[in-house]
Amino acid sequence: MTAVAFDSLLWKLHKYVPGGSSVADLYAGAGVIGLSLATSRKCSSVKCIEVNKEARLSFEKTIQRLPNSLNCSITWHHADASVNPLSWIIGTDVVVVDPPRRGLDASLRQILESVPSIEKRMRSSSQSTSSNAKEEKRPWILRARELSVQAGNKLTPEESNTLPQRLIYISCGWESFKEDCKSLLSSRAWELEKAHGFNFFPGTDSIEVLAVFKRRVVMKKKKKSGVKKVGLKKEIWFFTHCDFTSIKRDLCNTSLFGMKKKVQNWTETSSRMGRKQHSCKAIFTDNR
Repeated sequence: MTAVAFDSLLWKLHKYVPGGSSVADLYAGAGVIGLSLATSRKCSSVKCIEVNKEARLSFEKTIQRLPNSLNCSITWHHADASVNPLSWIIGTDVVVVDPPRRGLDASLRQILESVPSIEKRMRSSSQSTSSNAKEEKRPWILRARELSVQAGNKLTPEESNTLPQRLIYISCGWESFKEDCKSLLSSRAWELEKAHGFNFFPGTDSIEVLAVFKRRVVMKKKKKSGVKKVGLKKEIWFFTHCDFTSIKRDLCNTSLFGMKKKVQNWTETSSRMGRKQHSCKAIFTDNR
């Protein structure tokens, strides 16, 4: 992997993280991406989640080189992002995922696809967070806290019920990324905003993908006012001395510029010459 290509990816990634954001960095490794966002985007908080406990030492060495003036709460947690993933993404604005070649864990992908419904349930709940503050008892959270590392001058912010508005996906496995991307878009929770490709390994067909998803905006349907829409009407009268049954059949199969039609007023009269005359009125209405 070339350092130039990785720096290019980081520079591009930084553009999609708003300043002051709260970030969750999943599959974080030693926290390189999360720490770079903390310094360059002045994030309010960064949580790095990594299942490999050996990465902790590298993280600790890296944070020693951070500027003392950094006003950000930075934490590294030894935890599996696939176990209760909601607990890691809640309270964040941006989620960064850099999974292995196999792609996202199914449990994490399902939570990401369910973000709108989860958010809706949170909004409809009448229970306040202050009155329902409970002591944390979930064992995986407690273990992660015991093995966590905290850095930065800012204290760990209080938990909030906000859910991410942006998902940044870094992939080294093209086939798994295609499946994850298809699943995320099919859920209608996310839409793909941008995607970039990087050649980390020159001379190979391996492509690193940086994809940026944003929350899908659902347009609310306008309530009907109860006033019937009046379209353009065209009244056409037909007169014939021929068999009116065949004329009626042909007219019913005729459309005028795609307009809706209503055939009415079939009458039979006598002409001045004593011959029977058939007439009808067809009303074509355009309500488009």
